[in-house]
Parts: sequence; C-alpha cells; structure tokens
Amino acid sequence: MNISRHFFLSTIAVIVVLHAVPDHAEAQNPFRLKRTKQESVPITVTLLAGYNGMSDPAEPYQDSFENTNLTSLGGLGVGLQGMIDLDTLLVRIRIGAEVTYFRMFRRALYDDRGVHFVGEEWSTEHPVDAIESLWGIGANALVAFGPVWNLSIILGAGLEYHAPRIDKDLPITGTLTEPRVIPAAMAAVNLILLEYDHGSIDMQIRGTKGFGDHGNVQLQSLLGFTFIF
Repeated sequence: MNISRHFFLSTIAVIVVLHAVPDHAEAQNPFRLKRTKQESVPITVTLLAGYNGMSDPAEPYQDSFENTNLTSLGGLGVGLQGMIDLDTLLVRIRIGAEVTYFRMFRRALYDDRGVHFVGEEWSTEHPVDAIESLWGIGANALVAFGPVWNLSIILGAGLEYHAPRIDKDLPITGTLTEPRVIPAAMAAVNLILLEYDHGSIDMQIRGTKGFGDHGNVQLQSLLGFTFIF
C-alpha cells in the first residue's frame, strides 16, 4: 500500500516537472531574442525632404540663369541615407552613404537671346516658350559623429551630377545648359527632434560645396525620418 502510494506521488511529480520544462524554455525565448537584438549592429535609414538653397551659384550658371525675368534659384531637395554603427568606446561613430536629388535653377528661355529654334534666329516674335531647370544628383560617402545631446556631425565627399531638364520635343539649340559631373563635399548638423523606439524625426542643416568652374555652394534645410533596424 505504501509502495503504491509512493509510486503514484512520484509519477505525479515527474509529470509536473516534464510539463514545466517546455514552459521554462518558452519563457527564456523572449530574453534570448532581446539579448540577440541588443548585441546586433544597428543600421539606420533616413528619408530626407526639404529645401535646397543656392547660397553662392557658380559664375557660369549666374551668367546664363540671371538673364531672364523668370529665374528661380534653389528648390525641392530629397535624399536617402543609410548608416551602420562602428564598435567604438569614446564616441558613437557611424559610416554610410547617401543619394540626394535637388533643384538648383529654373529659368524661362524666351528671354535668352542665345536660345533659338533650329534654322531660325531669335526674335521677339518667335521666342522659345519653354522652361529649363537644372537638377543635381549627389552621391556621397559619409562619416557621422554622435549623437551627443541629440546632435550629430556628418561629413561626406563624393560626386554631383548636374542634369538639365527641358522639353526634348522642341527643336531648339543655343546656349543651353550641358550635363556634367563634378566632385563635391558636404557637412551637416543633425538634430533629433523626436525619438521613439524604432527611429526618430530629425532636422538636418547641410552645406554642400561643388568644385570646379561649375561648383555651387548650397545650403539645405531637410526634415528626416529615421528608421533603426
């Protein structure tokens, strides 16, 4: 009788222990996942949008774009940044790359006497009724220091492609803007406005400098939406 009772109690104890083992393993999973996530290398992706201002246009562009009554300097600017953290002790350092797209100039061609229809000369009776705009496409390698007190310093260097846009169906010729590639550098201050679990909303003030005869100095004010993976 005592043997049967002891066997019955032992069987119940074994069943309880075996049932508790899966629950204990499942209870450890969140801790392991959280620990793995903390030990992974953070990758940040930022979408940027704002205004590109022409602080100091290059002289060739000033000569061609200021000879019209309808001239607009600067315009929309957008960009995409990607960065990865380095394993540093003193200050947080990130490296990455970016691609940006921004308008630099816009002008009316009907005031430019050097632009005319093919086979005709310019005249007030037959002006070229079209708008030419010059857009920039930038590609930079980046290094960022911070954030410290929600501020980061970003430095970059790369290339800038100047891409004129005009109605291609128009048979026009003359002093039109030519596409070109120039070296460029940038420096930016990034301020975190709002931070949440998986990213932040930032304000980025940037200065870019193109080198060569067609290099412009530009000041950009961009709002960024950052996502952390």
